[in-house]
Amino acid sequence: MAEPPSEDPTDIPNVAWSDVVRFIRQLSHDLRNHLNAIELQSAYISELERDDELKGEIKRLREMISGLTSTLQSLARGVSEAKPSLIAYRAADFIEDLRKKINRDFPGETAQIT
Repeated sequence: MAEPPSEDPTDIPNVAWSDVVRFIRQLSHDLRNHLNAIELQSAYISELERDDELKGEIKRLREMISGLTSTLQSLARGVSEAKPSLIAYRAADFIEDLRKKINRDFPGETAQIT
């Protein structure tokens, strides 16, 4: 029986934030293209339809698609506008955290931080 994957934080790849933003923006753009195509198709179906009740349902569908498209745009915009904020971080705490990280990233090696 295979063992479950480890939860070791050193297994997590480091990805530059700019790459994450670029990926999210591209994915959002691609999804919006598909949603726009669905919206256009539903507009066309609405023009062909004579039943007012069905036209109302198609209109609600188009509104939901439009809302999702707006949400994706907001997500892409919000992610790209993320800025780091300063926090209080005592030097002694920083050194201790650095020591732990070095011991975790370089096990078996000696590091002397003074």
